[in-house]
Amino acid sequence: MSLINQRFGEVDEDISSQISNLSSEDLESLVKALFDFKNLADLLSWLEKR
Repeated sequence: MSLINQRFGEVDEDISSQISNLSSEDLESLVKALFDFKNLADLLSWLEKR
């Protein structure tokens, strides 16, 4: 979460909850994908696909 907050600012509780509920495999994928995200909308789009 600290990487996401650092990149996009404080995210809301809903987004934080979605990330907290990801499997270990999905968290690893998120960390890799995070470098390609240009904005918060990219993160939200990625989360919707999970």
